[in-house]
Amino acid sequence: MTMQFLDAKLGATQIPDLSPRAEAAICARALYRAGYNDFNFGHLTFKQPDETFLILPAEVGWSEARPEQLLRIDIDANLVEGTGTVVPPIILHLEYHRLHPECVWTLHHHPEYATIWAAIGRIPGQYSQKGADLTEVIGLYDDFEGAVGETDIARAAAKAMGDKKAVLLRNHGVFVAGDDVRQVFGRATSLEGRCKVAWRVEAAGGGQEMPEYGLKSLIELDREHFNGRLPGLWEWAVRNELAADPTLLG
Repeated sequence: MTMQFLDAKLGATQIPDLSPRAEAAICARALYRAGYNDFNFGHLTFKQPDETFLILPAEVGWSEARPEQLLRIDIDANLVEGTGTVVPPIILHLEYHRLHPECVWTLHHHPEYATIWAAIGRIPGQYSQKGADLTEVIGLYDDFEGAVGETDIARAAAKAMGDKKAVLLRNHGVFVAGDDVRQVFGRATSLEGRCKVAWRVEAAGGGQEMPEYGLKSLIELDREHFNGRLPGLWEWAVRNELAADPTLLG
């Protein structure tokens, strides 16, 4: 039998063309709904073709982000455009971008279940299909030197994460990277979903992790068709956010 898969670039239903600023604002809002909701903490970067980065100012939380609020900064965290405060921890993102110039998106936050596993210092088991797409890119940064607002600490953390794209930061939270908004959004939701299932399974007394052959088939499926871009997921999130706030695009 020939299986057909939804084109991850299109989704089930087309969505409006989004400006980079709109993509960033909608991504922040949608992730807030998905558990990245530790008050107004959390940071994201969206690399632009001119080597600058769109970020949210410290004064704006992810649940209320709007396109016009995005700041633009350079690789040294200097404000290029916009009004607001550039948070010192953004240095971690910029140091990661220095090491991975091909990377377009990064985000950091403290989602509830992933932060629990970060505090435990262990990558959660694969108890369901959720998060299987992360198998080859999930990692643990098993250290906490202090706030990453200092360049040396941020640089050491970015270097230690290596080529992993969905990282639990010991005693802190998570760091997720992607080549586009679909990929970073898919990885971020997969990470929190995997952590939630694993926490509940182990709290209930434990369970059986996915057999190796089953996990292998899911890894191959993701590698061949999706590469972390769960089909239709981003489009679904965009439609939800535009329905919740029809004024978001102006």
